[in-house]
Amino acid sequence: MNFRTGSVVSADGTEVSHRVVGEDGPSVVLVHGGIQAAQSFRRLAELLSSKFTVYVPDRRGRRPDVPAGEDYGLAREGEDLDALLRAVGARRVFGLSSGAIVALYTAIQFGGIDKLALYEPPLTIDGAQPAAWLPRFEDALTRSGPAAGVTAVLKGTGDNSPLMALPNWALTTLARIALAIDAKTHAPEDLALRDLVPTMRLDGIATLQSVALVNPRIEELRSGVLLLGGEKSAHQLHLGLDALSKRLPNAKRIELKRIGHIAADNRGAPQRVAQLLESFWQE
Repeated sequence: MNFRTGSVVSADGTEVSHRVVGEDGPSVVLVHGGIQAAQSFRRLAELLSSKFTVYVPDRRGRRPDVPAGEDYGLAREGEDLDALLRAVGARRVFGLSSGAIVALYTAIQFGGIDKLALYEPPLTIDGAQPAAWLPRFEDALTRSGPAAGVTAVLKGTGDNSPLMALPNWALTTLARIALAIDAKTHAPEDLALRDLVPTMRLDGIATLQSVALVNPRIEELRSGVLLLGGEKSAHQLHLGLDALSKRLPNAKRIELKRIGHIAADNRGAPQRVAQLLESFWQE
């Protein structure tokens, strides 16, 4: 993928990097989720770049040269995103999973987002507890390493698929093989997935903090909203979208058939997500 790189300085002085794809059209920003970085939206950014100038940040704490900081949390992530939006004049945002929580918080806290597309933000609300995996993840990562950590996340947030029926040892074996292959084949400018696995702790923190920082303020949102979800995604994620739909009655909601949680990722169905984003952002 042909992309340019840039960076913005956030409110606390942290310099946060991003990729830029395309040169024509309005600026849009894509916010990645857990065990992801800007590289995870390569295909989605390419698909959107014919109509938009696409900015994809590496959220803080993902790259070794941009530490999360001692006071890491949803507020810092929101400041990072707001700094980028202001710097590039973007008023259209898409967020996936924990990235959707960051985007939602930023829209509420800072405003300035006209059209906000959210793919299954893992909100702990109205009985939904999508972050219940976090203690198991921490334990698995500490005791057995990244592959076991991936298994804990998949078992807690994974799609409704036959793969999730595998016992932990089998899923961990598959994860270990996948991480080893990625370590040998990922592009030089990309981060290895095994190095991104420990950063899932940050996504857990942001998700838990959303209970206080997002849930009581959802009705304050003034952006146009598109709620996206996958038919095959975990039930807890559907509950979060239900809660948002109830509090944002004017939001448009679309379920992607035969699709799960990582539809926007390179490994998912980014072409389907791109079509929906184009339509929403050009309305």
